[in-house]
Amino acid sequence: MEDMECPIAPPWLELPPEITTTILQKLGPIEILKNADKVCTTWSRLCHEPAIWRVIKMQNAGADFGDREDDLERMCRQAVDRSWGQVIEISLEYFGSDNLLNYIAERMEGRCEPA
Repeated sequence: MEDMECPIAPPWLELPPEITTTILQKLGPIEILKNADKVCTTWSRLCHEPAIWRVIKMQNAGADFGDREDDLERMCRQAVDRSWGQVIEISLEYFGSDNLLNYIAERMEGRCEPA
């Protein structure tokens, strides 16, 4: 029987945080919130950095996407909260309510802490 060795850390954990952040920024907000945030504690920490959320582009791609509009609004609020008021560009396509737009405006206007 072979000796059980401690697992080796995945190579992405050895990347400098700046490079990992650049990689994460290539993903969309939905992919970050649903997947990347759950990869490991390092990625989770980086996924909460406001710099990741300076540009938020989200769209409802319809039936192929599989998320309901209220899920998209919830994820959008999470993304805006994680930005800590540092959003410089936001684009929402095919979803959104007046309540969501007011929420975004309030967070950007006061550059306030997340709710």
